[in-house]
Amino acid sequence: MATETDAYEGAGAGSTLGVFTASPGCAASEHLSGSPLLPDNVRWSQDGKLAIVVHDGIMISTFVNKDLCRYLLQPPFVSRTNIPLSKRPATTKYPLAPPPLVESDYQRVEVAGTVTYRIMNSFEAVTSANPRELSLAKPDCDVYLQAVWGPRGSAPNASCALLALTAANRILLYVPNALHLNWPCTAVLSDTLAVYLESIMDDYAPLPPDPFVPLPLPRAPKRPRHEKSYAEDCDFMATMCVAWSDKSLLAFCGRRLTTLWQFDAASPTFIGPSPVATVDTGVHGWPTVAAWTADSSALVIGTSLGRVLLVTVDGHLERVWRVPGAQPVVSVTAPTALVVAAFGRSLGVWDLDDASDAQPRTWTAHDGAVAVVASGRIDQTIYSGASDGALKAWTPTGTAVAVSNLPTKGYPIFGLCLSPNDVLVTATYLLPPAARPCRTTQADTTYSRVSGGLEHFAAPAATTAPVLAATLEELLTRQSTGVDSLFDALALCHFDQGACTAKETELRSLELDSSGVVPLYRPVADALVKAYTELPLESVWAPPTLLQAAYQIWSTIPVRPEAPHWVVHAILCHHAEQHVRTAAKATLSSEARTSALLMADYLWLVATLGVEAPVSFALKPHTAAAVRQLYTKYGTAADVARLDAGAGDLPVRESCGLCKSGVPLTPNVLEPTCAKGHAVERSFLSFRLLSHAVVWKCTMCDGFADVDAAASFYLPMGKPDTLHCRVCGSYCQELTY
Repeated sequence: MATETDAYEGAGAGSTLGVFTASPGCAASEHLSGSPLLPDNVRWSQDGKLAIVVHDGIMISTFVNKDLCRYLLQPPFVSRTNIPLSKRPATTKYPLAPPPLVESDYQRVEVAGTVTYRIMNSFEAVTSANPRELSLAKPDCDVYLQAVWGPRGSAPNASCALLALTAANRILLYVPNALHLNWPCTAVLSDTLAVYLESIMDDYAPLPPDPFVPLPLPRAPKRPRHEKSYAEDCDFMATMCVAWSDKSLLAFCGRRLTTLWQFDAASPTFIGPSPVATVDTGVHGWPTVAAWTADSSALVIGTSLGRVLLVTVDGHLERVWRVPGAQPVVSVTAPTALVVAAFGRSLGVWDLDDASDAQPRTWTAHDGAVAVVASGRIDQTIYSGASDGALKAWTPTGTAVAVSNLPTKGYPIFGLCLSPNDVLVTATYLLPPAARPCRTTQADTTYSRVSGGLEHFAAPAATTAPVLAATLEELLTRQSTGVDSLFDALALCHFDQGACTAKETELRSLELDSSGVVPLYRPVADALVKAYTELPLESVWAPPTLLQAAYQIWSTIPVRPEAPHWVVHAILCHHAEQHVRTAAKATLSSEARTSALLMADYLWLVATLGVEAPVSFALKPHTAAAVRQLYTKYGTAADVARLDAGAGDLPVRESCGLCKSGVPLTPNVLEPTCAKGHAVERSFLSFRLLSHAVVWKCTMCDGFADVDAAASFYLPMGKPDTLHCRVCGSYCQELTY
């Protein structure tokens, strides 16, 4: 079972692994006990998690994990979970169990690859004192090869599910459990895939011999053409790589067929019995890597024969590109209108808008073999990592981009990815053994001592505070409906805060002035707030996404700096103003009237407090008219008189659920207390006290919401599937008490 830890197991002081020396320009680094087996072993999710695939498990780093608040008063900023590989059940449909061996078969020549499949797929326990034999013939010879994240909503509470591929061709689906803080294996999708492939296996003839094999293999025993050997069956059903699109399309790339499946999180089986499309890609070589385009309209597949395939969502093989020298494609990425492939020491770029673009723009990128290539979502900068330890940035035309904090040499790079907002560049390394292995146990010792490293670098869009603030401002202006995920920006501020704290401590120990050490989060948050105050706010409050981002930064820094009080008032005034204007034009139920009156009371209260802020909280003309209309229709004459006078006491409209005493509306609207001191919770959605057993809790600021099934003026669509916090803009999770 996965366990929550503060550090990946085995990376402590007592570990026998080699010493990991971090790069000078990295924002944060970590030594991993496991070693990556294949490139492209690190992935960021849309909900602020980082998955790192190593030989003995998958490490998931969660930033700002509020699920720990059930057990810890002050949970750490970064929490880690290790997903070990579970044993294969005996009832699994795939891998195929090897046929039994009889004495007459020992001298018979089998099809090439049969012995390997027998070892990989055998369930029989092997007992031997020879360590080399144990390492080659373990009964569960299975390790993780790849892991990909699903989009938002692929797991409960608007989180992301994880899909993992193993060496035994098992495709496992992991869904986070917020209560138990683990990642149970929810489904084995390879079983569904195996049933489908077995039903169509006889419709496909065997592939021709590999042209790159110079010598003929031993003749296999003769058999009818329609019969396939055990090795050919395993080849046909093997899965080489997987990919998951933002539109919940799963791609299972096999040695012969590539199948596209529609993922349904609400279905008990998650995928249907048959795919939405099937493509015969085996004639172009074994798939080595796959990635979806930026708009999820097509799948890009790199093969072992130096082909780059473009497959549409309806299963049409639209284009087949060839790389120079027929070198195997080791990594692909597809930024906007481009396809980038890595092969050998070079990179190649194709233009999707140019139908005649058969020859790529290629250039030599590294002195060593390129292992992985990645691209961002905001711009078209291309990043590449190679065995020479260099991490480089490029334009689509092949021009190098100067990034001073990226390493130019070091450990071989095996993984590379960009965070969702292009704020962090994350790389993983392969570390050599720390010492010469013991001669008597050379095989196992050599393997166990190979380890890995993890580093985070600030991307060019986040090198300094003004640049990061401008990047976030552009991003938030583009998505004015809400703040999706700023976990990578929060992580960078957290890493910088730790470095600044250490520097301040060092200067103080030397009795030097430390006032010049300014953490990154301060100027970034101040710049976001300043950008909001410069918006036109005379007639209506602007969407508070900039203030919400600043509030997230203030509320997640470990030192807990207090955000200016007017920021929360401005955020809530925007929503209250919108809802009050809507409620004044509608016919409200008795419960909705209380919400509308509370919002009107809050707008009047903030307007009369005299809050010191760079923005004015005075009621806008249209808002004042809407408040008057609500007081006239649903309030009392005292409410109208108080509005005209601009002074007075607010009426108590709700009572405590414990003692039935009144709960007044105060400036600290979301943390009310009754007259007898009982602390209660108020919904940021309706401004009413929580009264239901099912509530929504913000995953960032711990705000609560009480959602009814019926539509209301503050939530026209009724009970939603996902909900954004009105205070900080983050996603909320549904809780049942």
